[in-house]
Amino acid sequence: MRLAKQCVPRDSKIVATAKHNERHHESIEGTIKYDIRYIFCVPDITILKVAGSLTPWAPLALLQCLDRNLSNVTGGFRLDFVESASMGLTFGMAYQSLIDRLEIKQNENVGILIINGGGGVGSAAIQIARKVLQLPVVIATASRPETMDSCRMGATHVVNHREDLESQIKALNLDVPIKYVYVVARTEQYIHVLGKICAPFAKVCSIVQAKFDLYGTEFMSKSMTFSWNWLGTAAYHRTILENYQRAFEALAHYVDEGKLVPNLNKRLKLNVAGLKEAHRLIESATTVGKIALGVDEPGEALHFPEKGCSP
Repeated sequence: MRLAKQCVPRDSKIVATAKHNERHHESIEGTIKYDIRYIFCVPDITILKVAGSLTPWAPLALLQCLDRNLSNVTGGFRLDFVESASMGLTFGMAYQSLIDRLEIKQNENVGILIINGGGGVGSAAIQIARKVLQLPVVIATASRPETMDSCRMGATHVVNHREDLESQIKALNLDVPIKYVYVVARTEQYIHVLGKICAPFAKVCSIVQAKFDLYGTEFMSKSMTFSWNWLGTAAYHRTILENYQRAFEALAHYVDEGKLVPNLNKRLKLNVAGLKEAHRLIESATTVGKIALGVDEPGEALHFPEKGCSP
């Protein structure tokens, strides 16, 4: 594992858009981010029960201290460990974006446009918008046949984001206005056309950083709202941490009710070879859904150190 720590890039999505050279080959720490599930006993707590199936953040350490706000022990039991690990980041991000940032109400008679519906967060947002919020119109964008098929699993309409979005959506002859947009790719590329597509007072939320100017645009004339969403904002600034618990509890129950299903598309062994293959796939920028690694998947075992809390 020490060799892997020296040669695996820190963030595969950043590496996918950068040159593969020595300056990008940093520590593996942070690469897998916060997706893992395991059984754990916690004796000194006031809210959670002792022992349970927890879904914590940061899987690189052998032993961890888990914030109660980032765990869930009351639902999600229909999933195996790899499926559970595949859902935390993407479904948590999508839920926070649609519920907290866009403030979508259940059964609103409006439509939502999801830019890049074939990826992990986008496909999670499709399910939440359609199955949980029960919006009548959920439009997802995609460009390749496999991503279009993925979007059709929950979206009411699929359009090609490599073609003119305004004309494609106009051709749908929708009966409801587009009031919400969730941007999961290339914010600067789509931000101005959204001003033409959306209804007045519409809301747009993006998780992809970019620089752009909205002064004097239709976005401004329609009094539209733009917001960012980072899943870690509350944790970083130590505020409203209970929102994490609320979101993960809700998601777990929706899973148990059959409203949400994992968007897991590929399972790999949690070892060096599996990590390298996962990076290779993500860096190709052609993946659909999620890739997850598990210790019980077929392949050579990953040996953790006997002492210490990190590999």
